Amino acid sequence: MMKQRGLYWFTHDLRLDDNPLLLECARRVQEMTCLYIHREPELEERHFFVYGSKGLARRQFEQQTLFELEQQLGQYDQVLHVLEGDSTTILVRWLQALAIDVVFVSRQVGWYEKQTIAKVKEALPSLQWVMTDTYTVFAEPELPFQLTHLPASFSRFQRAVDQLDIPLDIKPLDRLPKPISQFSYDMQFGDFSCSSPEPLTNGNDSMEVVQTESVALENVAHSKQPNWFSGGAQAGLMHLHHYFSTSAPLTYKLTRNALEGDNVSTHFSPWLANGSLSVKRVLSELLRFESERGENESTYWIGYELLWREYFQWYARKFGSALYRFRGIGERQPLTSFYPMRFKMWVEGTTPYPLVNACMNELAATGFLSNRGRQIVASCLVNELAVDWRYGASYFQSVLVDHDVASNWGNWQYIAGVGADPRGGRHFDIAKQTERYDPQQSYINKWAGDKRLVPLNSVDIVDWPLV
Repeated sequence: MMKQRGLYWFTHDLRLDDNPLLLECARRVQEMTCLYIHREPELEERHFFVYGSKGLARRQFEQQTLFELEQQLGQYDQVLHVLEGDSTTILVRWLQALAIDVVFVSRQVGWYEKQTIAKVKEALPSLQWVMTDTYTVFAEPELPFQLTHLPASFSRFQRAVDQLDIPLDIKPLDRLPKPISQFSYDMQFGDFSCSSPEPLTNGNDSMEVVQTESVALENVAHSKQPNWFSGGAQAGLMHLHHYFSTSAPLTYKLTRNALEGDNVSTHFSPWLANGSLSVKRVLSELLRFESERGENESTYWIGYELLWREYFQWYARKFGSALYRFRGIGERQPLTSFYPMRFKMWVEGTTPYPLVNACMNELAATGFLSNRGRQIVASCLVNELAVDWRYGASYFQSVLVDHDVASNWGNWQYIAGVGADPRGGRHFDIAKQTERYDPQQSYINKWAGDKRLVPLNSVDIVDWPLV
């Protein structure tokens, strides 16, 4: 009997813990190789990436995660191959060169990621694919409705799934197939070379990745990055266990809207976003905490927020490319456009609104922003500055260490009034938000929100200065 060769394509599941797809890979094939691709944005995506496609803090967190993943795979005699470039081209040539029989990949949420899979399937029709839901609480067959009938609002979704048993069947990984034999790590793929990268680093040194030519990413150590954000599954699990060892879950609902603070929110999102921490693992720890310390409205609210995340995953799957459409999932076009100077003011923290500037300065410096801060700056861009919401969503995608395509783009649609909000959008009064969440202006002072205030109409519609 011929040995089955498998390729495990890591995407948003950068962990060995609670990874049913890796268990399936171990069961199905005798040899395997592990691959991660730094995906290049598609041409239509690049239109909105005015400030580049990936910020320094996000790259650092990603590097730390990949470094640890490679170390963990090494314990099973596996190597993580990290490539950069066009995903379709890399996959087709890699799969052909290694004579792969089966591809294992987590079921994708993003439209562009799903298009990559469709293109590879078309190029290699005889290839077998195994896909499971590693990023969500539920698998699609477990939902109490067809995806085409996803409830139109979160509240309806919540009522539909509230009675379901949460499938917390977490099984340990005890082995992986052996590496593919006779694998030359210097493979010539036609017009470009993919060579074995130098070992990944922990993010404080340079890291080699494979592109059309091998390139070294610069040192992206970021001194202002929040100290609880170290990439990798172990860091995520440590943070998870630390959070639930405190009494913070019992007051979560009271503190979750604070603009900053170590335990005011759960801060699970960076590890959830790249899949180095599974949502089922978080829910398992939440249930353990409630059984040992008691449950209240705050512990309920942690699960409630995770359910919001779940809703947006299925929302993105249902609506596909409409997630990126100007009018979103509706028919009404927003009354916004693209004003380069206003967008620049927003990104650089020089709007007439000190609280917005402080939030944007924190985001630029750390790659993170509180949920309240995100709502405030998104509302400002759409309502006060009248800028096309997609530019804001793309900027968030490039800089947030916890970027999750479904949650990010779904929430931006929600604020812009082109998504799942039955009220047709949200407009936050910035003065009231400042009075409520930063009455002493300590946050504004810390992040220099009042240092550079540029009048909103300092230029005309074509960016000529107004005298």
